[in-house]
Amino acid sequence: MKKRIAYLDNVKAFLILTVVMVHSLVSTLPGYQSNILFRYIVPFNMELFMFVSGYLMYKEEQPWSKIPHRFMQLMVPYFVWELIYGIKHVIFDQGDLMDKVISHLTGAFVNPAGDGLWFLWALFFITVIQIAVVNVAKKLKMPSEILTAVVAVVMAAGLVVLKFKSFGYQFVAWHYIYFNIGFYAKKHKEAIKPFAKYLMVPSVILYAVVPLFWVRNGLPTFVSHGHIVIGYAYMFVCAVIGMCAFYTLFRTFANKESRFMGYIGKCTLAIYMVHFLVLEFFTFVLIPALPFDMPLWSQVAFKFILTPIVCFGAHEILTKNKTVAHYLFGTPK
Repeated sequence: MKKRIAYLDNVKAFLILTVVMVHSLVSTLPGYQSNILFRYIVPFNMELFMFVSGYLMYKEEQPWSKIPHRFMQLMVPYFVWELIYGIKHVIFDQGDLMDKVISHLTGAFVNPAGDGLWFLWALFFITVIQIAVVNVAKKLKMPSEILTAVVAVVMAAGLVVLKFKSFGYQFVAWHYIYFNIGFYAKKHKEAIKPFAKYLMVPSVILYAVVPLFWVRNGLPTFVSHGHIVIGYAYMFVCAVIGMCAFYTLFRTFANKESRFMGYIGKCTLAIYMVHFLVLEFFTFVLIPALPFDMPLWSQVAFKFILTPIVCFGAHEILTKNKTVAHYLFGTPK
């Protein structure tokens, strides 16, 4: 069994809890985009998730045989959960079962952001691209870093210049950069190590400030008009500073095994897949059925605390059957 890295499990646990917090805010607060927690979490959390994924994937050899494994781990659960969401829409929205489910699964190809499961889609295709890049670079006898940089620039141009966003392209193009920062940080970790300790304090100080001007998919607040490239550049700066701040904090202060955080870190993808349904149940069924009005911030706290607990319970129950766990969470049979 592969030895787990304690601080990376702790980082992943922290990140999935930030995901639950963000979606608790989104499902509760009308003006969530201006909320201070939202503004400090969203600029970096999924980017750091991709960084960690790239860091953990790095090996000198990237065999093509890894692709079917990642397909079973990421894409099979993606489509199974999209099918579940399609059936859920039929139950709540009414209509013909087959038409609704087919329409929903078609949408899962064209718009993977529909039910929030885009991370699985993006991570799979980023993995495929990176395996191809490493192997093509090897054939051409060139450093894979050069080809990776070329691919990243071309993909970014497709997003920023051509504004192509179908089939989840925007998620793949944007997060390919952060995945590879992690991928090559692992490759060159010995060269980076002497400088890494100097990153923590300045990045933490900077991250206390930069999210205050951050706007999702828009220009920073201190820029009144300009090309969207400025907006993407500022989002990139915020993401990198946030990644440096939290990664170095965990690497320095949370490098010990924690039973609680370790458990969460091991099942982050499962929590990610389940928590949307749990939040919808709380938002549209449980909270409206309460005999009293719950203040909005109480609703956020209620969801944030109880959603992970329900997800843990669902994970424990569903993983008792290896076949169910395989198709729902991508775990090996």
